[in-house]
Amino acid sequence: MEIPLPRLPDGHGLSVTESHHDGRTVLTVVGEVDAMTVAALRAHLDRVATSDLVVDLSRVGFLSCAGLQALVEVRGRGVAVSVVITEHIVWRVFEATGLASLFEVHAELDSVGAPR
Repeated sequence: MEIPLPRLPDGHGLSVTESHHDGRTVLTVVGEVDAMTVAALRAHLDRVATSDLVVDLSRVGFLSCAGLQALVEVRGRGVAVSVVITEHIVWRVFEATGLASLFEVHAELDSVGAPR
């Protein structure tokens, strides 16, 4: 199910699509995750938070600390969260905050294995 946000005047926006891959729920996030769009991401995370969740950020051009906080909050509820990251600017948020070790990080969705 995809719930796209309306595009803002400057072209920014966010959409989140739910699917399944190797027995895990996958949220594919497209766009920019910032203070204006993080509520949509949080709503999806809250709805599908299971014991095995993959958040595909490969089509995210920007991730603010608000977006990272949303992921950390889900992780804090005992949910195993894997992330797919292909953009250096997104990786920098995880790296700069020292929070990358909380997540299983992958460069592509196909490298995410089945749940343990």
